[in-house]
Amino acid sequence: MTRVYSSCAYIKEKKLTWSFLKKCCFGYMAVFMLLLFFRYPDPTAEWVKRGLDTCVVRLIPSLFPFMVVSALLTSSGVGEKLGRIVQKPFGALFGVGAQGAAALLLGWLFGFPIGARSASKLYREGEISESEFERIVCISGVPSPAFLINVVGTTLFGSAKKGIALYIMCLASCMLIGVAIRAFWRSDDEPERREIAASPRASVAVAFTR
Repeated sequence: MTRVYSSCAYIKEKKLTWSFLKKCCFGYMAVFMLLLFFRYPDPTAEWVKRGLDTCVVRLIPSLFPFMVVSALLTSSGVGEKLGRIVQKPFGALFGVGAQGAAALLLGWLFGFPIGARSASKLYREGEISESEFERIVCISGVPSPAFLINVVGTTLFGSAKKGIALYIMCLASCMLIGVAIRAFWRSDDEPERREIAASPRASVAVAFTR
């Protein structure tokens, strides 16, 4: 017990805060991993190669095209027209307008982070309210169907059907969370849009070039 008290007194005397201890811990972990890399260079190089190969062959082709398409739809205003198609059911269930419905639909179709990115852009431009932005961010973060079906389902589990089942489960959970948020979180109902002038819509050609 005397040693414990002495150690505590020493820590207090030297002002060794918890933040400092965490930094030391992470520093020792980094040095330990570096030593492992030097000790086992061949397995390290092999697994780095596998990780990069997975990114180039699977992840980037699955995600990058959808990010480009979603940005194009949002910038050109086509996304808003798509949002108007589902505005009524999405508005009743999740409390979003046409623009918010478009961002939510893009998030569900193209996967994370498309929905949050589109909602952030709309919020900065004053197209949606803060409350609407918060709702969309909470329920738009699902993995893309292309990633779940091609990478997780086909590559990891050897079955596209399992990837489809995972996507349906993720989508259903987001819908349930969205309905719950709509029912119990009504922030003085639907605050006004922020007083920010919306940027003019770019043509499809200009949006695609950007």
